[in-house]
Amino acid sequence: MKKEIESIFVSPDSSILEVMNIINSAPMKGCPSGIAVVVNDNKELLGIVTDGDIRKTIIKGIIGLNSAISQIMITDPVFVDENLSYEQMMDSLIDKVNLAKQKGRLRDGKINKVLVLDKDRKVLDVLSLYDMWKDSRPRRNVCVIGVGFVGLTLSLVLAERGYNVFGVDINQDKVNDLKNGKTPFYEIGLDSLLKKHINNNFKVETKLENKDNDVYIISVGTPISSGGEPDLTALKGSCDTICGFLKHNDLILLRSTVPVGVTRKFVIPYIEQKTDLKCGKDFYVAFAPERTIEGKAIQELQTLPQIIGAYDDKSLQLSTTFFRRLSRNIVTLDSLEEAEMVKLINNSFRDLGFSFSNEFSLVCSEHNIDAFKVILAANDGYPRDKIPLPSPGVGGFCLKKDPYLYSKSGGSKYSSELSVLGRKINEHMPQHVVDKVNKFVSLKNKTKSAKIFLIGFAFKGEPETSDIRNSSTLDILELLKKQGYTNLYGYDPIVPKDEINSLGLNCVSLNEGFKDADVIMVLNNHRSYIGLPVFEYLSTCKKPVLFLDSWHLFSKEYVAKEGEIYYSSLSHDEF
Repeated sequence: MKKEIESIFVSPDSSILEVMNIINSAPMKGCPSGIAVVVNDNKELLGIVTDGDIRKTIIKGIIGLNSAISQIMITDPVFVDENLSYEQMMDSLIDKVNLAKQKGRLRDGKINKVLVLDKDRKVLDVLSLYDMWKDSRPRRNVCVIGVGFVGLTLSLVLAERGYNVFGVDINQDKVNDLKNGKTPFYEIGLDSLLKKHINNNFKVETKLENKDNDVYIISVGTPISSGGEPDLTALKGSCDTICGFLKHNDLILLRSTVPVGVTRKFVIPYIEQKTDLKCGKDFYVAFAPERTIEGKAIQELQTLPQIIGAYDDKSLQLSTTFFRRLSRNIVTLDSLEEAEMVKLINNSFRDLGFSFSNEFSLVCSEHNIDAFKVILAANDGYPRDKIPLPSPGVGGFCLKKDPYLYSKSGGSKYSSELSVLGRKINEHMPQHVVDKVNKFVSLKNKTKSAKIFLIGFAFKGEPETSDIRNSSTLDILELLKKQGYTNLYGYDPIVPKDEINSLGLNCVSLNEGFKDADVIMVLNNHRSYIGLPVFEYLSTCKKPVLFLDSWHLFSKEYVAKEGEIYYSSLSHDEF
C-alpha cells in the first residue's frame, strides 16, 4: 500500500463536509485528486465518493453537509486486482465497465479513477484511467548504455522483438564498426541480427541524443581493482547519462553485476540527487541480472528465466511487462538486493566448483596421478554431484571478478573467504602450467629460446567465443615472457589474427606452429581440436618436444607413441 493513499481514507461516519475538505487537500499530500475512499476499521473497502458526487448533493439539497458520507457513497466501485499487469488491468477494466453500464451502476456513464485491491479488499492504490492506459502500452523506445558482450546481444534481441533500441558506447571505433554492420566479437547469430537491424530499429552513438526513450538499461562493466575492490566509475557515468534525459514514468533496468546493495544505496540516491525526481513516484528501478553464456547469448536471452527484483510494486510490474516480450519465463524476487545476489552466487558457485577440481589436479600432480582419469571414474554412473574437469585456469570477464564482488557483499560483518580462496586457487593454475614448461626445458637441456606454440587464446573453447578478456592463456603468456621466453607463437580458431599478434607473439597456422616447436600447449577446449592429426603435426617438431594437453583432449598413447614426444596433462607428466 502506498502510505500517502491513507490520507484519502475516510470512515463511513465522516461528514460530507469533512470528506470535502479531505478531497480538496489531497493533491498537496501527493494523493489522487477528486476522490475519497470509504473504509472500515480494517481498511477494507466499503465504497468511494467523488467531488462530483458531493457537488450534486449540495446542488440538489438532498441532505445536509453534516450528514454521514455513507449516505451518498458508491458501494460497488470499479476495481482491479493487485496481481495483474497493467495490460491485464486494462483488459479486466474494460469488462467490468461494460458490465457496470449494462446494470446501470455508473452514475454518469464513465470512470476516471480505478481502485487497486488486494485479496482482502484492502485498497493499495488509486490510479487514474489515463495513467493505467499509458502504463499498459508497450514500452517500445529503449536506451541501452554499454553495447559490449552483454549490451549488444540484448539490444539486438530486443530489436528483433520489435523494440526501438538506441545504444550508447564511449568506444568510437566500436560504434563506427557497428554502424557499418561489423560485429566486434564472435557470437552465434549476432552477425545476421546486426545487419538486419542496424540503422533501422537499432541505432548506436557515443552520446545519448534521443529524448523519447522510456526504458534505460545499464549494461556497463564493473571491474575490480588489484585489491578486489569494485570500480563503479562506468556505472556512475551511465547514471550521469540517464540523468540528462530522465523524465516522469521512465523505467531504469540494471544488468551490470554489482555488489549487493549498490542499486538501492548508490544508483537510486545518485539519480534522485541529480534530477530532483523521486524513485517510486517519478521514475522506476529494477535489477535484472544478465546470466547468458558467451557463445549462446542470443539463444539464452530468449530461453533463460529473467530474474527481476524491483524497488516497488510498480517498478516490478513495468519491468515484468517489458521482459515478458523477451521471455515467458519470469522469476520475480522481493527486493533489488535478492536480484543482485542471483548473478553473484551463480558465478561464484561456478568458480568455486572449478577451483575444487583445479586444486585436486594440484594434489594429483604431487603423486603423478592423472586427475582427469580419476574424476571421470568418480563421475561414471554416479548420480550425484558431478565433479567438473580441471583447467589451466578459470578466465573470462565475469568469473574472475564476481567472486570478489560477492565477498564484498557481506559488508563489514562478514566477508566470504571461501569464494576468495577458490579464486586464488584458480589464479594459481597458470603458474602451475608454466612450471611444467620450466621443468621440461630444464630436464631436456633446452634454453629460453625454445619455440613455444600456444593453442587457444579465447577464455573458453566451448561454447566458442572470440573473447580473450581475462583469458588464462594471457596469464600464461605473460608468465612465459617474465621467465625470459621470447620465441612464442600462437593460434586460435576464432580469435582474429591481428588480435593475437597484438599480444606480442606471432599468430600462425597449426602447421607453422608445430614445425620445429619445442613445446606445444593446448590451452582451451575448442571443438575443432578434436580429431586433429596431432601425431602428424608432432612429427615436424624439434625433438624432444613437450605436448602439454591442459584439457585432456588427446590420448597420451596416441600422442607419445614414438620416442622423444612427451605428453603432459595438468596433473600427470611423462618426462
